[in-house]
Formats: sequence, structure tokens, C-alpha cells
Amino acid sequence: MSLCYTSATGEDTLELTRTVAHEMLDRWLIWVDEAETVPEKAREALAARDLWLRRTSAERDPGNKLAVQLLGAELTDKLVRSLWGGDPIL
Repeated sequence: MSLCYTSATGEDTLELTRTVAHEMLDRWLIWVDEAETVPEKAREALAARDLWLRRTSAERDPGNKLAVQLLGAELTDKLVRSLWGGDPIL
């Protein structure tokens, strides 16, 4: 899960961002706990589909143009790759 916001700095903004992030994470963890187990023979295909969906949605996001204007092409490319897992850090 990742969140990217641009806003005025301040304690109120930080608290709101924390609240939203925790709500999203809590919801996601519930989904994980309630998910059905994927049969082992289907996992590889599902993982490939998941990667394709994450990469496609990250790379085709129309907001990337604005990010290039604000952050520059190099940083935007790095951030977009991080969204879909293109530059894993182990």
C-alpha cells in the first residue's frame, strides 16, 4: 500500500494522512484475512496477472504527466516503478 499526497504542512494534515492510511490498511488487512486460498496450480497465473494489472495501471495513470511537471521525469519514473514493484528493495 502506498499513498502520495501534496499538501500544506502541519499537524492537522499529518494527522489526517495518518488516519486515512490506517483506515486503508485496516480495510486491506480485513480483505486479506477473509480471502479464499488460491489453489496452488492457479497461483503463478494469478501472480502474473496481478503484476500486469499493477504495472499497467501505474504506467498509464494520466496523473503521471503532472508528476513529471512537479517532480521531473527521473523521479517520476522511479516512483511509478516503485508503485508496481519494478525496483524491489530487499
